[in-house]
Amino acid sequence: MKELITSIIIFSMLVGCSVSSNDADNFFLIHGRSHVFKVYAPQSWVNDFEYAKSLGVASFFKPEQPFIEAPKNPYIENIDLYIYAQGWDKVNKNSTFESFIQEDQKNILKKIKDVKITKKDFNFSKMSHIKNAAYFVIENIPGRYKEDCLFLETDSTIINIVYSGVNKELYDLHKDEFEKFLTKFEFLSSDPIEIKKILEKDKKERGY
Repeated sequence: MKELITSIIIFSMLVGCSVSSNDADNFFLIHGRSHVFKVYAPQSWVNDFEYAKSLGVASFFKPEQPFIEAPKNPYIENIDLYIYAQGWDKVNKNSTFESFIQEDQKNILKKIKDVKITKKDFNFSKMSHIKNAAYFVIENIPGRYKEDCLFLETDSTIINIVYSGVNKELYDLHKDEFEKFLTKFEFLSSDPIEIKKILEKDKKERGY
């Protein structure tokens, strides 16, 4: 959307490569002008920075080793299981959480015939700084079983976190990884000065 600015990701180790997360303390900071939030990759998953960049998102987590050979998919490269997270800063204060979701879903309906979008309950009461949330399950997407799509809103930012698998077996088996991903999600700040301090502290502690 024109009234939103996308976020970028701060990460440890090497830029431009897939980084394995075998350590519970190996987190990722995703930030923009008015947001910084922390996410943890599931154990033995990688954050594929290059592929995330190609999609225009800030992060793209997938298993280090694929479980199956995924079928061809016109929307996501042949990847069997994935989670991604992205944030957009609000520039136009007149834009609303609801209008952002409506536009996103309108684009999906245009691209995919027979797609089914179902809204589900989601309890965000324990998520700091989050003032609104909307959870959807999307079905009938080519090459995928289902896609879980969570939207979160703070005073300054809209965040989208997505989980998907190519078949029911993989989707069901690893759904708990997505639930843990959401449980560990932490919005840290919307203050640009504080964001700068958080990022500088993280760089110093990680040594890069």
